Amino acid sequence: MILYDKIKAKYSKDEIKKFLGGPTGRKLWREDDKIYPTYISSRINLLELNYTMEEFIQDYKKIIDKYLEKEMYYQLFINGFKINDIRTKFNLETQLYAYLLRGFDYNGVTRNMHLAFDSLGIVVDISPFTVDLYKTHIELFGQKEDLEKFKDRYGIKWELWYEPYRKSWHLAFNGCLAEYIRSKKAG
Repeated sequence: MILYDKIKAKYSKDEIKKFLGGPTGRKLWREDDKIYPTYISSRINLLELNYTMEEFIQDYKKIIDKYLEKEMYYQLFINGFKINDIRTKFNLETQLYAYLLRGFDYNGVTRNMHLAFDSLGIVVDISPFTVDLYKTHIELFGQKEDLEKFKDRYGIKWELWYEPYRKSWHLAFNGCLAEYIRSKKAG
């Protein structure tokens, strides 16, 4: 496995046993068995190993194939998080695992989900838009094509509308993506 080779190239046998514990460290060293990826990543800093997503998919294909949100799962893994760690850290409902399996719902209203975006590696670029914040939703104003791309990228369920007073297209929506944008604009 690529991950095991990178770990063995960086750390000694004793260091690996210290990080992973004796039995698991020996398994890794001998490559006896596949060790669950988050067990390794929660104990060894994989960012230092330059372990790519492509390498991760190659090493753990059977595990990662069940996730629709492969990039998010990789981000959790490479940063040393377990799904339950994120759920606990941000006081989330149990929906995160379902989102990783079936696809992330940016329209969803899971409590505190917007707080986990950075840990999940979710990048939201709102630079082409003007943002209006309201109590129940947000509105993005900008070019129709840019708004359509944004809507498609994040699976926004609401339609684009032309605002004659501002002479601009806009997209109004709520959910965890809206809360994330609100928190970034406010903070």
